[in-house]
Amino acid sequence: MRALKTLQSWLQPSRRVVIGFVSLSLLLVALLLFLVMRLWRQDQALEQQRIQARLEIAGNEIALQLEAAYSRLLQRFTALASGGPDSLESSLLDFSGSLADDGLVLSWTESKLRVFPDRRLLYVPDHSIGIYSEPYQLKQGLELEYKQGDLAAAAEFYRGYCDASDPQLRAESLLNLGRVLFKAGRKQEAVEAFNDLMQCGEINISGIPAELMAIERKATILSETGTSSLDLQVEITPLLRGLFETRWNITRGIFDFYLQRAVALWEDFAIEEVPYPPDLERRQRLAEIVTQFVERRNSSGWNEAQSGQEVQFPGENTPYQVVILRKHTRKAPYLKKMASCVGSTQRGAV
Repeated sequence: MRALKTLQSWLQPSRRVVIGFVSLSLLLVALLLFLVMRLWRQDQALEQQRIQARLEIAGNEIALQLEAAYSRLLQRFTALASGGPDSLESSLLDFSGSLADDGLVLSWTESKLRVFPDRRLLYVPDHSIGIYSEPYQLKQGLELEYKQGDLAAAAEFYRGYCDASDPQLRAESLLNLGRVLFKAGRKQEAVEAFNDLMQCGEINISGIPAELMAIERKATILSETGTSSLDLQVEITPLLRGLFETRWNITRGIFDFYLQRAVALWEDFAIEEVPYPPDLERRQRLAEIVTQFVERRNSSGWNEAQSGQEVQFPGENTPYQVVILRKHTRKAPYLKKMASCVGSTQRGAV
């Protein structure tokens, strides 16, 4: 019996041995976890390197494709610049039709700036709007309206020119007639005058298309006459759609003013949110880029506006690049300078 107890005491490990064994086991487990984590991190690093390598290869391929496309576009544009003036406009129309959504061509003559394709910009630089001159025939009506305050007589005077054969005179008369009738409290007649003014389309009145002025003023009058929200929404919709779809050739100041008016009327009376197009911000950036370029060109001249310069829009990471081509020809001395504004180098647009 005593021998059995001696054997049990000899086989039973001491506390020191147990602690040492547990410590060694924990150390080995920690070492194993460390090795596993290190192998996992190495595997992640290798995967990141493989992804980066694939991205670099894809980026190089895209850059080569864009460079080739850019070179082809420049060759086409150079060929256009070397053509005759008679076919230039049609050639630019055909050429610009193949550009991306954020690509366009600017062409200067001595008096005007043209944008191809037409209506690509939400608004255009001031230099592309024609000069306006007020018809002299309406001077007496203005005196009756403003100096004498005789609104009835002024209305009759303007009405006499509302069927004039001259479109400019007719549009100006309808605008003045609608304004005078509204001042006199004859709002329904004013609405009818502005309805007729809408038919004058894009006739320029102080740099503003007649149709645009008529739609806004008609909606404003109806908003003050108790028109239902649904009917007023129907009246405001053409105004918003026309601005967003570049129906009119207008400058930034006019665009901002009428957009603000349309949004204010819509939010006050419409039952839905303003239907902003999803690409509005991108189109505004493109219009702003062109405006910046034109302003730089007019302020510094062509000597400093060299090909390859970049125009940076605030908040944009990718600058817009400008390509300038000059043309000197005896057949068309007025066509001395041409320019193309590269919309987005990442998309290969010109």
